[in-house]
Amino acid sequence: MSKLWPFLGGLLCLSVVVSTWIQRPKRIDLEIVLLSSERLIEGESLYQLEDDNEHTKSALLSFLTIPLTWAPRTMVWRFSDLLNFILYVGLAYYLAKQTRPPPALETWKFALLGILFTLNAWNGEFRHGQYNVLSLVLVVYARLGAINEVRGLAYFLALLLKPTNLIFLPWIFIRKSGRLAVALWGGGWGALVSIAFIFSFGWERLFSLHQQWLSFLPHSMEKHLYRVDNYGLPSWLASHDFPSLHPWLLIVSVLLAFIVSSRSSWQGSLAFCGYLICLASPMTWLQNFTLLLPLAIYSMGQFNHRRNPVETLLWGGGLVIFYASFQIYNPTTCALGLCDYPSELPFYGFLVSGVCFGMGALLVRVQRKQAVKLQLESV
Repeated sequence: MSKLWPFLGGLLCLSVVVSTWIQRPKRIDLEIVLLSSERLIEGESLYQLEDDNEHTKSALLSFLTIPLTWAPRTMVWRFSDLLNFILYVGLAYYLAKQTRPPPALETWKFALLGILFTLNAWNGEFRHGQYNVLSLVLVVYARLGAINEVRGLAYFLALLLKPTNLIFLPWIFIRKSGRLAVALWGGGWGALVSIAFIFSFGWERLFSLHQQWLSFLPHSMEKHLYRVDNYGLPSWLASHDFPSLHPWLLIVSVLLAFIVSSRSSWQGSLAFCGYLICLASPMTWLQNFTLLLPLAIYSMGQFNHRRNPVETLLWGGGLVIFYASFQIYNPTTCALGLCDYPSELPFYGFLVSGVCFGMGALLVRVQRKQAVKLQLESV
């Protein structure tokens, strides 16, 4: 039986992919980027608030994705799905391997559990053609990769895909090895793409599009803040008549990411940064919670290693609340990751589970300090 359930878990995960392929919905978010590339070629404005799903990324991303517009849409969607599947399963296995060492079967168990915990969000990622998984893999390589030139490129691309990946900045640059080289290469790649854009469309177009983008973003955020399926803290504050705090939330998140990254393991701080992005982003949809894959795997590893009843309760309770909030609100459909729910329940559950994880992490640190103190006293 111990060898059967990983197979069943893998089959369940695969069923999400297959069901999405059978339904063949449009990959809305991928389509937005492709449409912006076509508008860029045709000289139209990229940022139109009247669009049902407007483009909210830099014009440089539209420039880089122009080659994708040359291929049939269906082919691009299928390639995106395949890449998403390979990257997510590979990332889950890598994170599980760091948390739970061999034998391989045990590693796969942890990886599958992490995927199952984020299954509903992953299905949303597939259906909408999102790129959270790709940006997360790029961020992880930017911190842990061996080639500084590629690390710089990875973080530059991650920022283009998701500007909120700025929160990962302290986590990436807390690693001293190659820190300056990565920063220089990241800026160099940005300059190179900008120069290529200027040669193609002119510097006036580059500056005017980015001016439009910066003035357009606040209106786009305001448009989506009050949607019931926006799970982020800014949306919750707006729906309860609190003042707008987007810039402050981003600044505080970066500071918290720096504090945690400088005091915790890379696995724990990666998990925390993913949680912060989901909490502080002004537009957090269900599919964004694929960024919680590191948190799910790291928390299960902590739960598995703890012997203190309080810590066990915190890690286990956090996992149960997290899972219940996003997966089994409607057991019939959500167990297969086939639904979204317009409710505040996921937000509250997300908040409470985060408190549990935070307290668990705090206890881990306190116990480590006590162990070091006892060791020093015994010498």
